[in-house]
Amino acid sequence: MRYLITTIDTEVDCDLQWRISNPTAFSSVLEGIPGVLTPFFERHGVMPTYLLSPEVIEEPGCVRVLRELAGRAELGTHLHPEFIEPERRLFRHNMGGQRAPAVQRQYSADVEARKLEHLTARFSEAFGTQPTAFRAGRYGMSEETLR
Repeated sequence: MRYLITTIDTEVDCDLQWRISNPTAFSSVLEGIPGVLTPFFERHGVMPTYLLSPEVIEEPGCVRVLRELAGRAELGTHLHPEFIEPERRLFRHNMGGQRAPAVQRQYSADVEARKLEHLTARFSEAFGTQPTAFRAGRYGMSEETLR
């Protein structure tokens, strides 16, 4: 038997140069997941893992779409540090047209740990459970991340 693990980084919409859509939009989640990905995965018997970036967890429409996947998808977290405290720099009102190139290993161990704590707390508030998977944005883990 062979296994295929399917993970999807679930983030705000971006253009081909990885600038955040302007105006800010989440059509990849609001339309792409229920209209394209879910039917495809169900047709092929795939249980995907959606790794949610902080800005997605803050968007009520995205949370509604993702809650509707209960039992049909695994939900985890995905850290892009610009979107979560401490030292947050991108918010719904100012992210349009911006880039989010930072990686968590650029932060001190304390700031990285607090960002991960805040991300986990936001996820738990939105979904009523703990995330079951995690991926560092841009694969930017530090030696401290697993601690």
